[in-house]
Amino acid sequence: MEIGNSEILRELHLHVGFVVQASQYMEMMISGSLTTLSNKSDQVLSNDIFNEKYEAFSKNTLGRLCGLLKEKLDFTEDQLSIIKVAVADRNYIIHSILTDQNYDFLTEQGCSLALDRVQLAMENINPAVDILDAIVKKSFKGERDKVNS
Repeated sequence: MEIGNSEILRELHLHVGFVVQASQYMEMMISGSLTTLSNKSDQVLSNDIFNEKYEAFSKNTLGRLCGLLKEKLDFTEDQLSIIKVAVADRNYIIHSILTDQNYDFLTEQGCSLALDRVQLAMENINPAVDILDAIVKKSFKGERDKVNS
């Protein structure tokens, strides 16, 4: 049995790290947006209140956060589809790829197949990050407008 190519393994680890980073970024953006949107008054959220509300939202999974954001904001069907695929890919990479019997991480071919799958996940996650980034910026703009008035 040959041991997987270390260069491919490094690249695989790097791309899994990209998936983790993009996922955490989405979670952070959504939690911040939901925190801002939960402010029912015209007053600016204090740091303490923002942090308290943010902490409560940040305990949710990415899928749950997307569902909560969907309740607050309007998404197109295309946007929802892109986000659903991204969440599913994120969940697969984070929770299942290492135990998936389709990938033999001791071989170069197995590592290469896994790398291809992780790269596909990133191709699906990046558009969701862009969608969420644009939507979250709009929700924070409303909070900034309160400060500037």
